[in-house]
Amino acid sequence: MTGEPGMKLPARVGKYELEEFLGGGMAHVFRARDTIIGRQVAVKILTAGSQDAETKARFLAEARAAGNLSHDNILTVYDYGEDVQHGPFMVMEYLQGEDLSKAIRGGHTGDLRGKLNIALQIARALEYVQTQKIIHRDIKPENIHIGAGGVVKLMDFGISKTGGLSLTRTGNILGTPYYMAPEQVNGQELTGQVDVYAFGLLLFELLTGTRAIGGGSVEQIFYRILNEPLDMGPTRQAGVPEALSNLIARCASKDASARPSGFAPVCAEIERIAIELNAGSTLILPVRGRAKVRAGAAVVGILLILGAALWIEVIPSHPKGGVLSAQAPSEKVPPKAAPIRKESPATRKAQSTRPPDFAQIVSDIRQHYGSVSTIDREGGLSFSNRPPDATDAWAESDTWKPASTGTNESLCRQFVRLGDRQPGGEVIEMRGVVLYRLVGGRWQFLDIKVKSAANQ
Repeated sequence: MTGEPGMKLPARVGKYELEEFLGGGMAHVFRARDTIIGRQVAVKILTAGSQDAETKARFLAEARAAGNLSHDNILTVYDYGEDVQHGPFMVMEYLQGEDLSKAIRGGHTGDLRGKLNIALQIARALEYVQTQKIIHRDIKPENIHIGAGGVVKLMDFGISKTGGLSLTRTGNILGTPYYMAPEQVNGQELTGQVDVYAFGLLLFELLTGTRAIGGGSVEQIFYRILNEPLDMGPTRQAGVPEALSNLIARCASKDASARPSGFAPVCAEIERIAIELNAGSTLILPVRGRAKVRAGAAVVGILLILGAALWIEVIPSHPKGGVLSAQAPSEKVPPKAAPIRKESPATRKAQSTRPPDFAQIVSDIRQHYGSVSTIDREGGLSFSNRPPDATDAWAESDTWKPASTGTNESLCRQFVRLGDRQPGGEVIEMRGVVLYRLVGGRWQFLDIKVKSAANQ
């Protein structure tokens, strides 16, 4: 088998056996196999003609930047290094699907709900990136991957800027012209607001199918970025809701200070629009992407099932009423416990935090327990201030006697009854408990435990 010019496959780079050439430009990407653990991976190798000192430094900086990120909606980098024969390389998770550019051209982004799902996952990934003090600087459809199950992955941190570190020479401009912010074009000091601007243009393209900024030359593109207002006509023609059009316009403001301040408000606005769009329907929003626990840390929870879909979907209500209406603002919250001690500021903050509603719980179960067919409540939410230790929580939950004590604690459990579909089509009744913990004012999914109802 042959791969890129001058390389016969299979070939070896460290412990990775290259099996198929997937493509590339300055760097070539191969489907490969980790010969130690048998995992299928993608290996990106800097080509011989691109191994000048600056390009090599930028390539390894990309590997370090991406390798230190751990989020459900960001491509995972497992390893990187420099091979004596082939030069610098990085090892990433192997993805199947297509990039957002191809999905838009092929009409594979779904209806408005599907597009909002994609946009929300991208925004959540970028929200996490900014918490890590990283500016991506090259947000565009080609750097967004969509898996077969609808899971979005942000890719390519090749020109990202970390903290005060930048590998761009003075006077050089890095980025893709169509998505560059005015301050990027002018060569000014950059902040995370350039990614907000690019996201606005990407959202425009996702919703309309056309680029927000056009031009036959780089000069024309830059002139329009700097001087011409964004033409919102295509959004009206595509039937984009006014609230979404307004969000695009704010993100793509030429004045960086007029854009939303980071991605937290962007995520909140998309979530609000999604709920309003689905008023009266049963809505499941994509689960907020979590920062994954790195190797070497204490691992709590189960592995994400590959191919799990984080998708906005309308699911018919189960006969027992297990799926709640999407109108989350009016959902009743379990009563707060009467205070028995003087409350700290942290406790008061936790008390004001809504518990995870059942729509979110259903979405988490479907993501982490792939064979589930039906989901029903079995008991109310149970709260505790015990340390969020999964083993202790499971031992407590074996009594199957949930009791709500309010939302001022750090650990939360929901008891459910599941229909577990077997490979042959048979559905086995299961009982389960879903575990959450309060982190930074948000309920974060930790784990799910199930057991056959027949054995209880």
